[in-house]
Amino acid sequence: MMKRGILIGGLLLVLILGGYLLFRSGGVGGETAAPDAAQGSVPAKIISSILLHLESQPDDYRARYELATVYGMAGEYDRAIEQFNRVIELNPGFWEAHYNLGIAYYDQGMHERAIHHYEESIRLRPDVTDSHFNLALTYASTKKFDLAIKKYEDTVRLDPGHVAARNNLGNLYRQLNHPDLAMEQYEAALKHQPDDVLSNFNFALTRDLMGDAKGAQPYYEAVLRLTKDQTANPHARFYAERAQERIDEIRGE
Repeated sequence: MMKRGILIGGLLLVLILGGYLLFRSGGVGGETAAPDAAQGSVPAKIISSILLHLESQPDDYRARYELATVYGMAGEYDRAIEQFNRVIELNPGFWEAHYNLGIAYYDQGMHERAIHHYEESIRLRPDVTDSHFNLALTYASTKKFDLAIKKYEDTVRLDPGHVAARNNLGNLYRQLNHPDLAMEQYEAALKHQPDDVLSNFNFALTRDLMGDAKGAQPYYEAVLRLTKDQTANPHARFYAERAQERIDEIRGE
């Protein structure tokens, strides 16, 4: 995860650029909602401060970038998109604006526009893992599976321990009837994070589908062990229930 801070008018804003969607993070398949400006006065004060600064310096693209980011964090995506586009007009080579604009468009379901700006972000800064990962997600959402596979491969080339990319790549291979290639990705994910719930579940499911139920069972059991204290998490509960169902079936076979 990258953090970038820019000093504007004495106010340091820390911008967090995540690996899936900006302003969100979570555990096993979970997401945390973005902070709402109505929940506190801080975003409103920041926005007022930046707008005041822009009255005297309207072409300060970094200030507009900060403004766009705060709008996004407050869930005001239309305003965020407007300001990110203005940033790019002022500085077309500012890769962070392309990256974040891709995220904002993705969040609004404008996938083709998101693809364009992720591609621009990668053209300007090809070494940023999250740009490749987010572009892969967007390609997959638009059923451009060959392109999605290429971008997931680029992601794990840049970051071999990117477990989410390896799971998504494995899932695509499995969907396209290449279980052996899928297993390679799950195995690599488990090598880097042996206690990752999704990697264990995907490994178990794919091995099970390949006809090796007994070989899958220990990984289903690992899912139960890893999720036993996460009963409040609906995603963890889902994987635990599916794992338990399959373990019961295997034991009865």
